[in-house]
Amino acid sequence: MFAPMLVLEVVSQFLGAWLLWSLYRRDQDPPLRFWAIAYTLNGVVSAAVCHQLVWAEIPALTALEGLLSLVSSACLITGALRSLGRSPGRAMLLAPLAVLAWVVLATALELSFFARTMPVLGVAGLGMMGTGVAMARTVGRGAGARITGVGLVLLGLHIMDYPLAVEHPEFLPWGHAVAALLQFLTFTGIVLLSVERASAKLVTQEARYRGLFDDAAVGIFVADATGTLVTVNSTLNRLIGSSTPLEGQPVSSLYVHAPEAASLLYGTAEPLASHAVRWKAADGRELSVQLYARRLPQGAVEGVVVDITQLEHLRQHLDQAQRAELLGQLAAGIAHDINNVLGVVLASGELLRRTGADPAKREELVTSLLAAGTQGAELTRQLLGFSRQRQGQKTPFELGERVQQVAGMLKPSLGSGINLVLEAPPQGCRIEADPTLIEQLVVNLVLNARDAIPENGRIAISVSPEQAAGAHRVKLEVADNGVGMSPDTLKKAFEPFFTTKSHGTGLGLAVVKRAVSQSAGELNVISEPGRGTTFQVRFPMTSANA
Repeated sequence: MFAPMLVLEVVSQFLGAWLLWSLYRRDQDPPLRFWAIAYTLNGVVSAAVCHQLVWAEIPALTALEGLLSLVSSACLITGALRSLGRSPGRAMLLAPLAVLAWVVLATALELSFFARTMPVLGVAGLGMMGTGVAMARTVGRGAGARITGVGLVLLGLHIMDYPLAVEHPEFLPWGHAVAALLQFLTFTGIVLLSVERASAKLVTQEARYRGLFDDAAVGIFVADATGTLVTVNSTLNRLIGSSTPLEGQPVSSLYVHAPEAASLLYGTAEPLASHAVRWKAADGRELSVQLYARRLPQGAVEGVVVDITQLEHLRQHLDQAQRAELLGQLAAGIAHDINNVLGVVLASGELLRRTGADPAKREELVTSLLAAGTQGAELTRQLLGFSRQRQGQKTPFELGERVQQVAGMLKPSLGSGINLVLEAPPQGCRIEADPTLIEQLVVNLVLNARDAIPENGRIAISVSPEQAAGAHRVKLEVADNGVGMSPDTLKKAFEPFFTTKSHGTGLGLAVVKRAVSQSAGELNVISEPGRGTTFQVRFPMTSANA
């Protein structure tokens, strides 16, 4: 019966060590590491004891058993203390050194087995009992802590009787059987304790991430494959202003135009999509939101919602400010044309008053008056069109023809030292965009080129069709031979409010970039210091009629 009991104890120790190492690799919980080390060392000690009792006693091996037992007990105690949120005290660190000195001395003096082992196992047993009592009495702990505490107390008592049991071989099989049972009891408590700690950790993490989810600065939601909201954070509830939770409501109920929900959230194969949409609050207000949607397995969708209502209002104000700036820059050039018109009107009126009844002369003067009035009316129409606060709808038009009109309006504001070269065919370069937005784009590019030319220079505007990769496009190019831009300046050129000029708001190229984006175009810039700058804008060509 003796041999099976030893084998049972050795197997139980190593099996427990394997399971504890597996739990530690999964959970990375520090107490599990100490417990796994302890059970590994216990297995080694049990195997050494088996060798000593079955074959022959070796004093050095006996000393090693004592040291390993002490280290194993220290690891069990450290793991238990770590699970309680405590650290080993100084006494626990000094005790192994004192015991080690005693083991070396006792072995050298060839003292009895009892004298060699009792101090070692006594220190280990008392330490395990004290830690077990602390664990069993800890308030708020679960069954795992109590079972582990009881197991440590009983195991500490049992290992201290081992030097006595050796003197009575008939009790050894039962002693090893009891040791195996107590090791199993302690192991069971440790496993339960690790599960309880892992569960508590998950609850804490869930509460933390739930707090981050609810307190996020943006709205977050998850909708199932049917378009029903299943999870909504507090920020989104506050944004909508709903008195009841939004869970259970269809996503489409948030949209000003409900059909947009299906096409924007489920009508695309893209894994991540961004949309600027119009939502409605609970009180009926319209909200401008930027929606970032991501497809989940089984057709569900999660989305992040950013309220850009105030940003849209600010953008409108910036547009108005930028338009006012451009109008101010154009005023000097247009004032010259207005003065010319008024000069013709006043001169012709004065001549009419002085002219007699010569019909031919009167007809010539009246024609001059009408031509001047027509020119003034055209200038007024262009200014009114440019100063509109809201952009119009996209409509097909000839880009070359529109660029010709804008260039004619801009030419007086460029000054006599700048030569404007225009190559824009009136037909064959049809695009679909907001005409007012494109006019603003051209004005910004030309005035930006004018400001880049110190004194005398050249601005070339060209419009041409092109074909690449089977796609028909229209290219608008504005090039100047001014000072050019460095790579660092080029990186920041399209940032709002960035400018290298002593005047202006720095909004011109930012407006250009936005206009290109809203027109589904592509923007490319080529520039080097001292060699000028070329802006190339490409728009999709259309054959649609206005």
